[in-house]
Amino acid sequence: MFEKLQHASRLNDNGSWPYLRSHPLTTERMADMQTRVPHGHTQPPVPTMEHAMMAGRARVLSRPGIDTLRQWTQLPQAPGFARLNANDQAAQLYVATLSQMELKNLADARKVWNQLSAHVQAQGDAAAKQQVRWLGAELELAAQQPQAALQVLGIADLRGPQPRPTLVLGSQALIATGQASKVSDRLQSWVVDQPNDATAWRLLAQAWQAQNQSLRAVRSEAEGPCGALRLCRCHRSL
Repeated sequence: MFEKLQHASRLNDNGSWPYLRSHPLTTERMADMQTRVPHGHTQPPVPTMEHAMMAGRARVLSRPGIDTLRQWTQLPQAPGFARLNANDQAAQLYVATLSQMELKNLADARKVWNQLSAHVQAQGDAAAKQQVRWLGAELELAAQQPQAALQVLGIADLRGPQPRPTLVLGSQALIATGQASKVSDRLQSWVVDQPNDATAWRLLAQAWQAQNQSLRAVRSEAEGPCGALRLCRCHRSL
């Protein structure tokens, strides 16, 4: 869906200045989706709880409008909710949590997230539990509680290999708690392997800036997919 959206808007949106936008770039959303669902399982023959929640995430991130988001916050209270199977219940709880977050109702979002967490824990689905942890970390970051976000993620630093959502959310939390030095080296290694990851480049720039490394911060902004150095190199290659 996001690939079609990007194709439809390619003539009017060149992806410039992502940090001035009110919402993430389509490419960033696509990268987020692709890393949250295991490779080769974007269309599983038997939908899993994880897949059901990610389908719900895509619906919310498509920006359906305030009225729709408000309706989705009431999904767990709908008369037919109790008759749904475990996967669909998890999906509706996930959608309700994320919708509350989009509406900035963070206290209500936390209540629904607690329901979602308890539900997924009872099912014992490891992949679904990871998705719930990432959503919880997003919620804590939105509430400006970066230390709580680290606790939800279960990390104190970014040493060792990490899934991209953990890397991104953990970096945001560590920078916010004044631990940018724990972020920059890991992000630098990541963008070497993933040079088109605009979110990682932006976080790397923030990490360098937090360490008063202004030149490195500017270079990281410029080296990103939408940065001046990258665009100049693309122009020369043409």
